[in-house]
Amino acid sequence: MNEVDVRLAVQDLQQRVAALEAQVAALTGTSAPVPAVPSAPAGGPEHDPEVLACLQAGNEIGAIKAWRERTNLGLAEAKFAVDQARARLGL
Repeated sequence: MNEVDVRLAVQDLQQRVAALEAQVAALTGTSAPVPAVPSAPAGGPEHDPEVLACLQAGNEIGAIKAWRERTNLGLAEAKFAVDQARARLGL
């Protein structure tokens, strides 16, 4: 695993933990901690409506820009995540 893969794996795990914490909070009636990346959807860029719309329209640059805005990732990391999402979606 290279550095970008590790960062993306950590980000994915952070998003999953935040989602689980929110579910536990909802079930127990307590408040959930604020997620580290509150606007980024769990599951990666293919689950973000704006990124998905850009990818479906063939606008890779727009998708990368939108994902960077959601996650505060660097250009290389955001491009890698979007490329992986596009491959998973078969676009």
